[in-house]
Amino acid sequence: MGGTSHKHHGLYQTHQLPAKGLDHHSSICITHRPEQLTHGLLKRLETYSIPTHLLLIGVPPFIGTALLRHTLSPSQAALISVFAFSMTLLISTALYRLSPFHPLAKYRGPLSCKLTKFWLACLSLGGRQHLYIKSLHERYGDVVRIGPNELSFRDPSVLTGMLGVGRIPKGPHIAGRVLSTTDLPLPGIMDPEMHSERWKPWARAFSASALREYEPTIARRANQLIQVLEKQEQEVMIGKFFNYFAYDFMCDMVFGGGSELLRDGDKDNVWHLIEDALLLSTPRSITRSLPPTTASHRCHRRPSSLVLKDIVALHSPDHQNNDDQPDKPHPPIQQLLDDGVLAVVAGSDTTSSALTSLVFCLLSHPNAMKRLQAEVDEYYPAGENACYLKHHREMHYLTAVINETLRLYPPVPTGTQRRVPHRSQGVMLET
Repeated sequence: MGGTSHKHHGLYQTHQLPAKGLDHHSSICITHRPEQLTHGLLKRLETYSIPTHLLLIGVPPFIGTALLRHTLSPSQAALISVFAFSMTLLISTALYRLSPFHPLAKYRGPLSCKLTKFWLACLSLGGRQHLYIKSLHERYGDVVRIGPNELSFRDPSVLTGMLGVGRIPKGPHIAGRVLSTTDLPLPGIMDPEMHSERWKPWARAFSASALREYEPTIARRANQLIQVLEKQEQEVMIGKFFNYFAYDFMCDMVFGGGSELLRDGDKDNVWHLIEDALLLSTPRSITRSLPPTTASHRCHRRPSSLVLKDIVALHSPDHQNNDDQPDKPHPPIQQLLDDGVLAVVAGSDTTSSALTSLVFCLLSHPNAMKRLQAEVDEYYPAGENACYLKHHREMHYLTAVINETLRLYPPVPTGTQRRVPHRSQGVMLET
């Protein structure tokens, strides 16, 4: 599990170093050298504004250049000023992150991770970050320092304290990707109250009663998938058809329809666009990539035309008039669009990955395949449609197969980032 909180004898302190956590050397010398002033301000501000970064990094060399112009040529003054400032800032930052004064100094981890997050960022582009973090836990234990100000936790006993009632707010990983702390998509909202408010339509859309309404739709799509596969005369890439099935169903669930990849194929190259956009892992980037038939114009449809009481309908003014806040304004179209695309992509990509892994596991273990087939035949004899869910809860081996597949090949093989708020008293987690 990934986390961003800093642990000190069971006490988690804020991800951004608090004032009392700053190193004494910086606090003493901060007024004497511009690079130390920049270092201190960057640590305190935790800004995601590019202009602010440019200001903090660009102004000191400019001042140095102006001072050196009296003795050197303009080009020499600029070169020396920029080089001296940059090298001193980098060395100062590196020494602090490796020093015993850093709040995470006692936690073990590789030198590269203590110095920078660029190494993990490079690994994530190749899809191997989770394997690397797993190897670090095998080497260093349940708590590993995976960044200058970040720890990763493997011990499941801390889950309740981190993610339970009164949980630690989300970390800034999404804010860092979009370079903003405002207008964030649902997974990136760090304010617990705002996140809770945005989550209400989702909670209704995924309630037990709402999920029962989706059963006929998923049964219809599953039957369609079987029919399409039966028509294939050669070897197939089964993952491609699972992509189509999952995407079609999630569009049914969220937008009340609009996608027929199983029937027509991927004419708009939807999955390629999604895979490219997932490198940024933000709903807004995916929204810009999807074709119009799947994106914005479907959010303008009248709720009464939707097949299901889905997420889009639950955002509608008609539904909210029945809520406990009848005067609450209708959310902006961009928020509704972001939530809809998030649901489609998150649901289709993870479902497709899980189904592909499940088939791989069954084909790799013929005995498990035979045992599962026997259970299916027992509850659904010849002539009955196994896509309907009336016996699924009684099929314990099917449940075990699914759970074991998810354990071995999790569709989202990463942790969830958390950060204790600034100026808080910390959070005690029992292990």
